[in-house]
Amino acid sequence: MVISQVDISEFYNLLTKIIISILCGLVIGINRERKQKAAGIKTNVLICLGSTVYTYISLLNLSPGMTADPNRAMAQIISGIGFLGAGAILRSGAGVIGLTTAASIWVVAAIGAAIGIGAYHVALVTLIGVMLVLIIVNPVYGFFSFVREYEFTIISTSSVKKIFYGIVLNSGADLITQKEKIFDDSGIYKTKVRVNGGIKVIKQISALTEEIDQVEKIKFELKDT
Repeated sequence: MVISQVDISEFYNLLTKIIISILCGLVIGINRERKQKAAGIKTNVLICLGSTVYTYISLLNLSPGMTADPNRAMAQIISGIGFLGAGAILRSGAGVIGLTTAASIWVVAAIGAAIGIGAYHVALVTLIGVMLVLIIVNPVYGFFSFVREYEFTIISTSSVKKIFYGIVLNSGADLITQKEKIFDDSGIYKTKVRVNGGIKVIKQISALTEEIDQVEKIKFELKDT
């Protein structure tokens, strides 16, 4: 079997698309992994790569006499990513978390589809836009929002210091002090924690802490600074 020049050229074309899609997924995935989000490096890379390959396969069917439409493949990718993104969205108390993760994997799929059809400039500009949003928006939001000191009072049946610290760390707020006291007779723990953050983040921390099995009661109040 003789491999033609066209076959070799097509192979390198596919290889280029795969490498670019892996790199794009990797860039976004590293950002999400560092923030300990549900969709990390592997998820974003595979979504971008899968979208690229599915779009590329649909283009292969565009030979003379065939009526295949790559737009149909991209439409199915959008639908599939919608289901995947829905799994990343969780209800937490009175709020919802995971919306940014769901939106990011949706855009990653779009980047992969752009690479699949050879629109590298679209993929590059979109990648830059996504990274600007993920990196810059939080500090800008923090600059315009009122960051104040709040004190949490947590009543629990066992120590929740480490769990609470992890929740605060993932929220992006700053933990100032943390004191825990146990009442010997009842075995009840009372933890007082001071946290710096915006009210939206503080409410999210409270909702997540309330879901801990050991927590019986939690409240927070604004402290004068």
